[in-house]
Amino acid sequence: MKKFLWVILVGLCVASCDPAESLNPLSDPRKAKTDTRLAGVWKGTGDMEEIYLHMIAKGSSSMEVVVVSHDALGKFQMIPYEMFTTTLAGKHYMNLKNAAQAKFDHNKIRMKLGKQYVFTRYEFSQGGNLHLWWMDEEPVAEAIGAGKLRGKVLEGEDGKHAIITASTKKLAKFVQKADHTKLFPKFGSFIRMNAKGKKPPAAKKKK
Repeated sequence: MKKFLWVILVGLCVASCDPAESLNPLSDPRKAKTDTRLAGVWKGTGDMEEIYLHMIAKGSSSMEVVVVSHDALGKFQMIPYEMFTTTLAGKHYMNLKNAAQAKFDHNKIRMKLGKQYVFTRYEFSQGGNLHLWWMDEEPVAEAIGAGKLRGKVLEGEDGKHAIITASTKKLAKFVQKADHTKLFPKFGSFIRMNAKGKKPPAAKKKK
């Protein structure tokens, strides 16, 4: 589904808001290990200050991610995903699948997942903030057209849409060799919230 990952954020995007989709992940989900640093609630900064990411560990290999957006009228929207992480050459990535159907039942989310993955690269700053970059479909479409990556480019009412069909191994190899400044434009930065919904106090410097 076009723009399914960040559909609620189209108006906030500076770069293209179309993440590339893939039939295969960047690594084997059966071998994944949860990055516990991601667990918690994250609040967007700057133009994305009304966006919250709720990341909940789901066993030892995956997480549930709920994107919550608020608008000026007090309305909000929640979109759930299932995610596991991949590390390639020291860089960290999220493999996300959106929920084609979702039901919120108290503290549990019952999801029927979609078929495609989308990817974001992530890293933490020294101060503990979370920074995200998504895989943009424009350079992916160019790579598919040039025969550098297996996939297909579909023509739609809102332009071209790239779907990667390459195997996990070949996709991972492509990502490692790619220019990340072009393949992964910046999505946004987030600060961790504490249990009361406030930004944790800065750590005191040791004398």
